[in-house]
Amino acid sequence: MDIRRTIILAAAAVALTACSTSIPDREPGDTTTQRTSERPAVPGAPGRPEKTDAGKVPGAPIRIPAFTELQGLPLVTVRDLAETRIAEECDDCVRIATAVDSTATQYSVCQYVSFRGGQADPTPNEESPNGSVILTRGSTLTLITGPSAPQELPCSTEGYLPKTSVTDDPDPTTGTTPTTGRPTSKPRVTPTS
Repeated sequence: MDIRRTIILAAAAVALTACSTSIPDREPGDTTTQRTSERPAVPGAPGRPEKTDAGKVPGAPIRIPAFTELQGLPLVTVRDLAETRIAEECDDCVRIATAVDSTATQYSVCQYVSFRGGQADPTPNEESPNGSVILTRGSTLTLITGPSAPQELPCSTEGYLPKTSVTDDPDPTTGTTPTTGRPTSKPRVTPTS
């Protein structure tokens, strides 16, 4: 049994010696550790929102001006502004559509009336004195127009106002507005290919 004990002790001594020579010695006072990762040290976890990232975190809702002060302006102007504001927050994360409000007869189909598809926040801010629209990513912002025919088609920044009816024009011979309705011309839309 003594030979067995001697062999075990010898094997243990060889193992301890081998382990102690593979560990580098530290210099006195050296308390630095080596990083095994090549990534730089950044506070917080990757993708974790910081205070300045509130609207830019994936999945976070975005804010754009409510555009209520733009009511009656050309639809193309409001649409361009909405697209620009949404693109500043995220690319293609909110779709923009248009719809007609048949009750807003004083506006043409080329005029902005209001919006649907977001939560209105009436709190004034720097960008919009009338508050903001809070949109969730993947949602649709619908710009509402009036039902009346515009002065010109296609919609642009000119000719967007409602077309005046022929019956509203005074009769050139008498200077009075006729009481009987005459047919009004409808705008022609030619398909583009």
